[in-house]
Amino acid sequence: MVEVIRLIMVAIFALVGWEVVFRAGSEQSDRLLVGTLLGAAVGYVLGGAFGRRTASAVSDLERELRRIPAAEILAGGIGLALGLVLASLVSFPLFHLPPRAAYPVVGTVYLIFAYMGYKLGRAKSEELFGLFGVKPRAAGTLSGEVVVLDASVILDSRLKAMVEQGFLVGTLLVTRGVLDELQTVADSSNAGRRARGRRALDTLVELKRDPSVDMVFVEEARPHGEPVDTQLVRVARARGAALLTNDSGLAKLAAALDVRVRSIHALAEAGARQRAGHRVPRRRDHGRC
Repeated sequence: MVEVIRLIMVAIFALVGWEVVFRAGSEQSDRLLVGTLLGAAVGYVLGGAFGRRTASAVSDLERELRRIPAAEILAGGIGLALGLVLASLVSFPLFHLPPRAAYPVVGTVYLIFAYMGYKLGRAKSEELFGLFGVKPRAAGTLSGEVVVLDASVILDSRLKAMVEQGFLVGTLLVTRGVLDELQTVADSSNAGRRARGRRALDTLVELKRDPSVDMVFVEEARPHGEPVDTQLVRVARARGAALLTNDSGLAKLAAALDVRVRSIHALAEAGARQRAGHRVPRRRDHGRC
C-alpha cells in the first residue's frame, strides 16, 4: 500500500511541477523537465511519509473492526445514518447565514451528529435490536454454542484442556469487566495470585489463536456502578448465549433470569468419563502351567 500511495503522489507532484513551470511562462523542455523532476522528488518524499501513516491507520482500523462485534458495527451504522438525517433537518436554517460562515458551520453540525449517532447506536445496540425482537449474536464465524466466560473459568487451568478436547467449541465471549478483573489478579502483590492471573491472560492469548474456537472481546461499556456479574448475565441474555462459570452465586442469578448456565466442573467430569471409556483394558498373560 505504501508504494502505491507513493507512486500516486509522485505522479501528482510531477504534474504539479510541470504545470508550475509552464504557467510561469517557460516552455523550454529542459526547464519543464527540471520542474517535473523536482515535483516528482517532492512527491516521492511526501508520498512515503503519507503512505506509511495511511497504512498504519488502515491497520489500526482493521484491528478495531475485528475487535468490535458485528452487531455493534451495524447498530453504529444505523445510528450514524439517523444522525445525518437529523443533521440535515437542523442545518436548514443555517443556510441563511453568509456562505463563508454557513458551510463550515453546517459541516461541523453534520460531523457532530454523525459521531453522536454512531456512538449512541453502538451503546444502545441491544435496545435497538430489541425493538425488532432480534437478539444480536456474537461476532463469531464458527458454528457451535455461544458462551460467555467469567473470570473464575478463565482462571481455571482446565479451560484450555476443555477446548483442546472438543468439549467447548463455537464462540467464546469475554467482556471488558472480566478482563479488568484478570488484570487486577495479574497485578496482585501476592505471588500465587499474580502467577494465576498472568497464566489466565496467557490462556486467552492462546485461545485467540486456536482455530477451534472464536474468541470475541465484548467492548461494551458498563453503566456506572453495574457489577461485573450483572453485566455478564445481561450480555448472555441479550445474545442468547450460555454462561460458563464456577461461581454458584452467579449461576443462580443467571438461572433466575432464564440464562443457560454451564459449569467447567461438569465439562471436566464429562471429559474424564469419556477418557475412561476409551481406555483399553490390559490383557493379562496368565502363562502356561
